[in-house]
Amino acid sequence: MTPRDRSSSFGHEDDDDGGRGAVDLDFVDDPDATEHDRALDAQLSRLVTDRLLAVELPPTRVDLEAAKRRVDAARPRARRRRAWVFTGAAAAAAAAVVVVVVVVVSGVGGGPALVSPLGPQVQGTASPSPVPRESGPVPLRDGVPDLPADEVARLEALHAPGPLPMPSPPGPFGAITQPEDCGRIEMDLEVHPAELDGLDASGMSQVCAVTENVGGALGTNGVLTQLETVYRFYLPPGVDLDAIDSMSATDAGVSWTEVLVNEPTDPIAPDDRPTAEIGGTTTVRWGAWDPALASVRRTGPSSTEISWVEPYARSTSDGYSALAVRATVAAAPVRAVRAALGFTNQGGKQVLHSDDGTLLLVPSSPPQDVMQALNGGVLTRTEEGCLGLHDDAGGFQLVLWPYGSTWDSATQTLSVPATEGSGRQGKTFRLGEDVLIGGGEAGSMAPLGLLPAACATEKTWIAGIS
Repeated sequence: MTPRDRSSSFGHEDDDDGGRGAVDLDFVDDPDATEHDRALDAQLSRLVTDRLLAVELPPTRVDLEAAKRRVDAARPRARRRRAWVFTGAAAAAAAAVVVVVVVVVSGVGGGPALVSPLGPQVQGTASPSPVPRESGPVPLRDGVPDLPADEVARLEALHAPGPLPMPSPPGPFGAITQPEDCGRIEMDLEVHPAELDGLDASGMSQVCAVTENVGGALGTNGVLTQLETVYRFYLPPGVDLDAIDSMSATDAGVSWTEVLVNEPTDPIAPDDRPTAEIGGTTTVRWGAWDPALASVRRTGPSSTEISWVEPYARSTSDGYSALAVRATVAAAPVRAVRAALGFTNQGGKQVLHSDDGTLLLVPSSPPQDVMQALNGGVLTRTEEGCLGLHDDAGGFQLVLWPYGSTWDSATQTLSVPATEGSGRQGKTFRLGEDVLIGGGEAGSMAPLGLLPAACATEKTWIAGIS
């Protein structure tokens, strides 16, 4: 092919577009080319030019394999013709398609920016490649209760979204968030980074982070300022925030929560659209004492988004205020809900079942604080198997025993650990023995439905220290 200043442009030669409207391709003249070669080159050049300008792929009648063989045969004669002429024609046309599609779906007149179905397009940064992860479901803590059968049926019916354009992620989490100590976030912002109550995070690292509103995330006095979102990431071994974004994180086994500081906190409304195009959606019960709802949307084969309102997310001078929370879990809907919900619907409580029928009511997680009043009585087991305290004046009282308490059916003894950091030793009590234990009173556990109704008492003793 005869060069034109050793380069050529697909497009109008007299266009002055600064190089934005033309595709520049370089050619090197081949002195050994025959007239037949040059004629073939000219025909293919016109074909590729026409197809690129029409945003069409080359027709299937172009024998690319035969063309490749001709290029390979020409190389020993030092023919340096550009490979685009033959094997690169389809790729060049496909590249033009990508460019045009991205322009079309990026929105006109202020519309939302979307991503080409050919793949996510990240503005200003490269999308991280998904980090391979070992197959298997997200791990759950011991004792996480099953969901009601009707909720399981609705969650299993949720369809994953089809190949629709999706919003582009703004970049890797490491570029758009600022890691901060979880305790510092809670102290400075008075916002607790939401947790996945049922997830067994023992083999993961937890990273809390923030995104800022305007200016630096740190104020002039070094205290965190008002922010948009508070994150808690659960990272499998070998994964960090620089390697993942919101589109690739669940593929790497990452789950996370977001407390949306400035989002409205309207209650979740009932919804059930299992085949919605953006992913099947339904609602499940969320909360023990005043049951609310959480919205569940399937975002992929092994990815689920759960949204709810957390009534105690923010501590204020007047008590607590509610904030909107969103969790993304690397699991299908049923397991994702169990990982996020955990023991929430049980008020953070669980019952340990012994082989002799004893039922031990304990917290599902270590307490953040404990009451230190004293209570006493005889360690008693009801006919239904519930362990509590009995005294002659008040009769039987159900006890929520400290986290970590265990029952030994062989020796009929209850082992109660001391509060961590108290300097005390744990104690063991035999059935029928007098017990003196710290804590305080709370309401009845009857609404939780965890124990036989006959075990519930008007007040429950929340045991703290031994």
